[in-house]
Amino acid sequence: MDDHASEDSVPEMTADEKRRDQLLAAPHAVEIERLAVAPAREWRDPSIAIAAREQRQRALVQVGALRQQGVVVLDEPDDQLDRAVFDAYLRLRSRKRV
Repeated sequence: MDDHASEDSVPEMTADEKRRDQLLAAPHAVEIERLAVAPAREWRDPSIAIAAREQRQRALVQVGALRQQGVVVLDEPDDQLDRAVFDAYLRLRSRKRV
């Protein structure tokens, strides 16, 4: 997701798009998660942690906005995304949505 995008930048879905299940992969970097909670060891670490938490918060707002529009969002760590996409596809297929 774009670091600078806001909730307002999420486009509204058309009527045709709303009839179909929308699936969006929104991976988040495991490294960002680690930086957000890492203990401070150097003088820069607190500001890095703050930036990482703010980035994650912005992403959560964007994911929430998409989910409110009915989009299935796979908000998964980047190292688990492949499996999440495959599992979501199988769920949609079992519901005959693909």
